[in-house]
Amino acid sequence: MDTTIWIILLLLLLLFLEFPVAIALALAGGIGLYMIGGWGLAGSFLSTAFHEETASYVLIAIPMFVLMSQYLAHSGMARDIVYSGEQWLQKVRGGLGVACVLSSAMLAAVIGTSTAATATMSSAIYPTMKEVGYKVG
Repeated sequence: MDTTIWIILLLLLLLFLEFPVAIALALAGGIGLYMIGGWGLAGSFLSTAFHEETASYVLIAIPMFVLMSQYLAHSGMARDIVYSGEQWLQKVRGGLGVACVLSSAMLAAVIGTSTAATATMSSAIYPTMKEVGYKVG
């Protein structure tokens, strides 16, 4: 049988045995590299792959967005955003949720990335929404 078929079967077996997807992919990929090129290929690829994927300039900003969300949450600004949005949209069903989405959109326009804005605002506004009465789940 071809090496590719063996690796795909190994991956499917690991997934069938309920291994986490990341571990199943890593094991199948590592064993596939070994089967194709031996320890030299597998070792050289795996030694540089982790560094190349984690040493990205994009990932440098993540701790700063986490810090910004903590500032928003602990300074009371997130609570003020929630309460002002609640006052503006109190006649709209789910108005507080809509206000949170709009504030995330405004923050995304300012900082340039919607993913970071969503992460920032969700961690900052979640405790306040829970405090106001939104149910979890």
